[in-house]
Order: sequence, then C-alpha cells, then structure tokens
Amino acid sequence: ALVNQARLAAVRGDWEGLDTYLGDLSRLPPILDLLRCEARAEGLLWRGDPNPALAEVVGHAELLTPRLTALAAPLAWLGARALADVVEGRRAGGQDGDRSAWAQTEETVRGLAAAACGPGALPGYRPAQLRLLCAAELSRLDVDEDHDAARPWREAVEALVGVERPYLTAYARWRLAQALVGARDLTSAAPVVRAAHAESDRLGARPLSDAVTALARRTHIDLRHPVSVIESRASGAVASLTAREREILGHLTAGRTNGEIARALVISTKTASVHVSNILRKLGVTSRYEAAELGERLG
Repeated sequence: ALVNQARLAAVRGDWEGLDTYLGDLSRLPPILDLLRCEARAEGLLWRGDPNPALAEVVGHAELLTPRLTALAAPLAWLGARALADVVEGRRAGGQDGDRSAWAQTEETVRGLAAAACGPGALPGYRPAQLRLLCAAELSRLDVDEDHDAARPWREAVEALVGVERPYLTAYARWRLAQALVGARDLTSAAPVVRAAHAESDRLGARPLSDAVTALARRTHIDLRHPVSVIESRASGAVASLTAREREILGHLTAGRTNGEIARALVISTKTASVHVSNILRKLGVTSRYEAAELGERLG
C-alpha cells in the first residue's frame, strides 16, 4: 500500500507526500528495494532530475535476482526513459559528442529491458506493452534524420490503449505528440495532444498534464476540442456508415486495435483495417484517434 501511495504521489506531483511515503518505506525490509527504487526514480524524473534517476535504476539493476527481474518491467521503462532524458539533455547542452560516453549504461538498460520484458516476465506487469514503451524511449537516442520518431510511440500507444493503463497511455501520447511536432506534423499532433491532456488531467497526473500543456502552448495547439465544427460535420457522416462500420467505430472509441477488433468480430485483421480506413474517409479525419474522439462525442 505504501509503494502504491508513493507511486501515485510521484505521478501526481505530490512531492511532500512522496518524501513521506519513501521515508516510511525505507524502514521496511530490503525485499521491497525494487518497488522503492521505482517510486524514487519516477519522482526524480518528474522533478526534472534524470541523472540520479538513471543512477538509481542502473545501480539496482545490477542487484536483481532472476525472480525479481520478472517483476521489473516498470523499472526497465523508467531506466529507458531516464537514459533518453539524460542523452537529450546532453544534446541540448551541446554535449552530443561521443556516444561511447553512455555506452555501458545503455547496455545495462537494454539488458534490463530485454530480461524484465521478456518471456520470463510476469504477465500482470504487462511486459509486452512495456517492451514497446522501452523501445520507444530508446528510439529517442537516435538522431538519424531518416528515423521515423513517431512510429515506435504510435505502436506503444496502440498497445497500451487496449490493456487499461490510462496513465501510461497518456504518457505515450505525449511523447507521440512530441515526435509528430518534431516532424512538423501539427495536424496529426493536435488530437493526440488533446487526448493526452484530457486523460492526464482526469487522472490528476499534474506533472504530465503540465508537460502536455507546455507542448500545446509552444505549438499553439488549442486544448479545447473543436466541438461545434467537428460534430456538425461528423453527425451526418456517421449516418452514412454501415451497421458494421458503426459497430467498429464503437470499438475504436473503446481504444481497441485492429487485431482486437478482428478477434471480437471474428473477422480478419486485414478486413478490420479496411473497415477502419473506410470510417476515417467517411468521417473526414486522418487518424483513428480523431475517429475515436468523434465516436465518443457522438455516442
């Protein structure tokens, strides 16, 4: 219970509460060190201190037994996130230089991600989804101009929306929006920013909500949904959808992937994809996220 309270305090920006819970946790047995490490690392990251967060994760990764590694998928994500934040901070400070400076740390983080999110991981920790999240974080180390920065984040979002992890989904959407803004695709970024803000605000995840708001402010993206324009345009379009397309729009609104829709309706994934493409065309939107927003607004 203390660990959960500490994690909640970290994602809500309750620093006084976090320090209190971590103080209580420090008096409990060493078996809880993994969970203590996660809470400390998350708090440090949202406080803007990725270097000590990275040191915390890397130092603990060297002490994990195989049994504890099976529980460490969240720690692997925090390590990948901290490493990416550190490297991006070095670049921003003009210290891009030699990648060998963090090669050993990167190897440790990648090894932790592979082990903690691999076949031996406990399913309850969502290792498949966190493996994609780790891969997306580590893709931030790549500065190749031909690198599609949005693709791994889009894959992470699609994986997370179907497993009821709203905080991680909102976080991944924020990163996806950053990648889209970096690619100068503000049209696609706008609905993703709005979705990330709405969810983080609903959860009371203040540091994340503040980060999304700052991104919207820098890019002049209006966080208010353009209700009147969208609904007036889409209400007639929804009427033109077939019964099957309306059914699939309902699945999109629930955040399901094409594969999940296919399994639910006993159709092929390719057929589900064709239906989704038709829905986007008829609604006049460019992404499944926009279609989902419309579906939710129009009931």
